[in-house]
Amino acid sequence: MGTLVAKAYPTALFANLADHTYVECLAGGKAWSCWGGKTGGRVIARGTASTKRADCIAQPDEKAGIRCYLMNGVCHQAANRILIEARVTVRAARGYSISDALFGTYGRRGKARCVSPFNRCMGVGGDLPACTAPVALGVPEQGHGNDEITSREAAYVNDVLKMYAAAEDEDPEPSLDSAGAFHIKLFLRFAQYQLEDRFDELRGTLEEVRTGTEYQLQELQETFGGEGMSAREYIVRFDDLTMRFQDNMATSLDASDYRALFTLQPDERVSLVDPRIVEAVYGI
Repeated sequence: MGTLVAKAYPTALFANLADHTYVECLAGGKAWSCWGGKTGGRVIARGTASTKRADCIAQPDEKAGIRCYLMNGVCHQAANRILIEARVTVRAARGYSISDALFGTYGRRGKARCVSPFNRCMGVGGDLPACTAPVALGVPEQGHGNDEITSREAAYVNDVLKMYAAAEDEDPEPSLDSAGAFHIKLFLRFAQYQLEDRFDELRGTLEEVRTGTEYQLQELQETFGGEGMSAREYIVRFDDLTMRFQDNMATSLDASDYRALFTLQPDERVSLVDPRIVEAVYGI
């Protein structure tokens, strides 16, 4: 078995933008871009996994089935898929909690402009030759997150993967209502993980805000998916929805709970829209 390393870097030109994340193997001979760049990042997590399986999940385009940017997910969801066997996520990346809240850990389900098949490559094992070369000695990279697998995080990741698998088995082509219910449930599990003992008291508030956002997001994606909206308008409206979601949560929670949930200050706002990727994908 090899080692997968999750990395992240900020986008210096855009101060309120979430970190970009990608994955590489420990030897550094192979990396998966997850929609963006794949060099220069800091280590935020690592875990043991088959690098051949990671490469299979990533697919040749290195997007891991997150086919439509800002519809199925962003780089965070692509990286998490590649990391599934390692049982870690890119949660230490700035803005990740907002991404997980809206897209889910492994991407959105439901009928949108395009589907997002989640191929787990269960029968694939072993390691890529590029990932088995000796690692050069030197000063270890330092991440701002915990780069060791904790039993609590591994248990949480296992729960989320079971939630996705059960939803896919029970409802492979979900209706909007079914998909929406799934993503609200997924968000509440994420909030439980983040808030721990505070979750039960806050659950009603969290569910109310997230449910309102889900209806708006579904309507927005349905309109765009039906060709009733330009890509430019979709991106502007999606970014506005993301900001309003953060505003609503900030006014509904006290400062300490907001920080615990999103790993952000209550007055911070994070955009999930990377203009460079948007330009490359949508030409705007």
